[in-house]
Amino acid sequence: MPAANQAFTEELTDTYTYEAYPLGTLRYQSPSEVFRANNTHFGERTWVFVHNDEGGSLVVGDIIEMGNDAGNGTSGYSPYRAVQSNTSAAIQYRILGVAAHTIADGAYGWIVAQGMCEVKGSSATITEGEAIVSNTAGQAKDLADGEEASVIGMAHENDAGADALFTCYISAL
Repeated sequence: MPAANQAFTEELTDTYTYEAYPLGTLRYQSPSEVFRANNTHFGERTWVFVHNDEGGSLVVGDIIEMGNDAGNGTSGYSPYRAVQSNTSAAIQYRILGVAAHTIADGAYGWIVAQGMCEVKGSSATITEGEAIVSNTAGQAKDLADGEEASVIGMAHENDAGADALFTCYISAL
C-alpha cells in the first residue's frame, strides 16, 4: 500500500486551516500504533486527508461522506470534501470514512478510511458481528435487506443507543 512508504511528523489528530497535504492523501498506522492509541483496537489503520465542508464540526464517531456541491453553484460530488453522512444506506463508494477526532468547519484533517475505530450508533440496533451501513446524522445501523451495496464495516460490539460509540471495523477504501 503506498501509504506505508510515507513519513509524517504531525499527529493524526492535527488539523489545519490550509491544505497541508493533497486531498485524498493516505496515511498508514501500524498495528502497534493502533493498539497504543486504544488497547481495544487491533490491526493496521489507514487514514485519508479531507476538507470539512459540513458547515459545522465533524466529531468522533461521525460517518463521513463526500459532499455534494450542487448548492454551491456547481454540480456533483466532491471527493474528499467531507460532510457528516445524512444518507441512510449511502452507496459504499460515497463514504469516505469515520472521524476519530474533531475537525472544525472549514478545516483539513485525517479520518479513518480503513481499520478499527469508534462509530456512532443510532436508535436502530447495532449487533456485534453484523454488517453496518450509514444512517442519518453521521450514525450507523445494522444492514437491512436490499442494502448490501452500502456495507461499510462490521460491528465488533453492540451499541448502547443513539450517538453512543461502538467499536467497528470500517472499510471505505
